[in-house]
Amino acid sequence: MTYGKLIAFVLLLAACSGKKTKLRDPVNIPGTRVMMSLPKNYSVSKKFIGVEKGRITGILIYDMSDGNYFGNAKTFDRKTMEAKGAKVFEYAQTTVDGYPAKFLYMQGDPSKAGMMLVFGDSTFSCSLMAAFIPGNDVLAQEIKDILMHVQYDKKIRVNPFDIAGFTLDSTVSRFKFASYNAGMYTYSVNGVKKQSYENEPLVIVTQLPSEGVSTAKETAKAMLISYQQKGFFPYQQPIERNTSLNGYEAYEAILNGTSMGDTVLFYQLATLKDEKIFVFQGIAKNEFGSNLEEFKRLGYSMRLK
Repeated sequence: MTYGKLIAFVLLLAACSGKKTKLRDPVNIPGTRVMMSLPKNYSVSKKFIGVEKGRITGILIYDMSDGNYFGNAKTFDRKTMEAKGAKVFEYAQTTVDGYPAKFLYMQGDPSKAGMMLVFGDSTFSCSLMAAFIPGNDVLAQEIKDILMHVQYDKKIRVNPFDIAGFTLDSTVSRFKFASYNAGMYTYSVNGVKKQSYENEPLVIVTQLPSEGVSTAKETAKAMLISYQQKGFFPYQQPIERNTSLNGYEAYEAILNGTSMGDTVLFYQLATLKDEKIFVFQGIAKNEFGSNLEEFKRLGYSMRLK
């Protein structure tokens, strides 16, 4: 190869490696105030809140419309992820759509690479998490381009039940819908919305993608572990059983324990349909008998769409 051809070849490689992803006009992702510009081979997911490319590449969105970016992103950094055993390829503090942001490209699983973007301000916090097969630099750049072109429109009014795969009959219980945040539906006594419910009983319904999980029981138990990591300590074995929820197999558990010095009743009812898992959770710090009955009445009124 002549010197002139070598230079031409190097320039061609540089042009290819720096090629930007061709993105379409931004579209709103249902259930969020996020606007995303996507390549033509991406689509809004029907399994989770976010977008996907085929069955092996996805970007999940957690839009905390009443969150605080500065608090939520405090431990989102290279040091924290490496302490958890992840290999971090890239970490940056940047801006996205004019908001302060943090970006991570890492790998914690041999079969999956991941990119995470967190951005927002004192009134909201939005997280995007992408999972894809490692070793594909073109795909990695494509996903990074998508994340870096995200927009956020505070004027969008989100109707959380447009994306809900379930309905609850709140006429059978004193717990009514109060708020929605990042895929979680909160029901409080009479539907009162608060920043903190302190000692008041509460119901939270979460819908999640079922990929990689064979039963709803697995997800319910995993969620219980996360509560234990936050200070909930069961003081006896759970009362658990496999049951039926309006035609679908379900898992039910009742636990008694302590949290921050308080005695706590923890109730779970979980089921699975198609590619979604639904976990109904009730938490009470008093009136355990009556609250448990209320939890069960509302939980067993669940219908899956």
